[in-house]
Amino acid sequence: MDPLRFVFGVHFHQPVGNFDHVFEQHVRDVYRPLLERLAEREFFPIALHISGPLLEWLEAHETALLDRIGGLAGDGRLELLLSGLYEPVLASLPREDRVEQIRWMREAVERRFGAKAHGGGLWLTERVWEPELAADLAQAGVRYAFVDDRHFLVTGFAADRLHAPFWTESDGKRVALFPIDERLRYLIPFQPPADIAAYLRLLRERGAPLAVFVDDGEKFGGWPGTKEWVYERGWLAQFLDAMGALVASGEIRLTTPATALSDVPSGGLAYLPTASYREMEGWALPPDAALRLARLERDRRVGTGGALAELLRALSRSEPNAQEDAGAVGVVPALGRSGGGAPGDRPRAVQRRVLARRVRRAVLAASAARCLAPARAGRGRAAAGRAARRRARRPGR
Repeated sequence: MDPLRFVFGVHFHQPVGNFDHVFEQHVRDVYRPLLERLAEREFFPIALHISGPLLEWLEAHETALLDRIGGLAGDGRLELLLSGLYEPVLASLPREDRVEQIRWMREAVERRFGAKAHGGGLWLTERVWEPELAADLAQAGVRYAFVDDRHFLVTGFAADRLHAPFWTESDGKRVALFPIDERLRYLIPFQPPADIAAYLRLLRERGAPLAVFVDDGEKFGGWPGTKEWVYERGWLAQFLDAMGALVASGEIRLTTPATALSDVPSGGLAYLPTASYREMEGWALPPDAALRLARLERDRRVGTGGALAELLRALSRSEPNAQEDAGAVGVVPALGRSGGGAPGDRPRAVQRRVLARRVRRAVLAASAARCLAPARAGRGRAAAGRAARRRARRPGR
């Protein structure tokens, strides 16, 4: 059995104008110790994205760290990723500005590290995807980008298909997309390394050719409590032990995204809708819609009644062909993966038109009809109170 190819990547970022002491703290607690420990254990190759604001600050204050990164890139042990220079959400920019931002970033990376330090890959800020981005990325010289597996799941792809690169296109220009495994995002670095090793073994046993983890580097010491957990309590050392054992036994093989794009057969062509990762889509909602989404997610956890049942009814009313589709799936599946359970335990793929076009409008329809459970309960209590008062006023009572 071939080893599972494993893309491990981190995204280092500080926003424009952040305080010097915040940059210094993250260099001390996150960026330098993480890279040092990976180098000590030869946990390479990896992918790394350094945002433009952070790169500019490091050039002014921490050139030694950049020299070390450049050395790793020059040896082929690290593949740098591009982005918009000032970490914009590319979909929010005019199309010509998207291309220019990426060009600025490419120039900055090549000036500091050399033209071969990157493989034409892109870290997509907040993983906010728009279909027309494919043409703009290709025009900017991008070969591949990272999005969440959720982008594919809400389009109707089966979870077990998402361990491969895909191609998408717009205006006749194409770019490759790597689905980031959401379960790995929740496992690393928050769960015991043995659980991570078990999940990677499971993927290999099921025939998956590729596993992709690319996420915020600040999780490794910058987020509250993570410095103690990752370094002082030994999570990172145990993780590197576990991964080293998998590499030594031939069960996994670390790879750069560019190499994976060349070596792993494509999953096919994918046309993805406007999407981001699950949490961002929740955060981006207006307050009332966010509250209703929280109720739907609560109902999904505890059962299929209440707001979730109303969503299905609203779904069947909102589209002429939705009744058949809603009956086929029984319940609306989770819009992404949960933190636990094997991939086979997660919602099965449903037709694209159910997830990609109807779920959101059905949520709005349910809201407009005021048919969520709390509203019904409130009206029911009010009606019961009025009836009781009428009975109390009847003669002879």
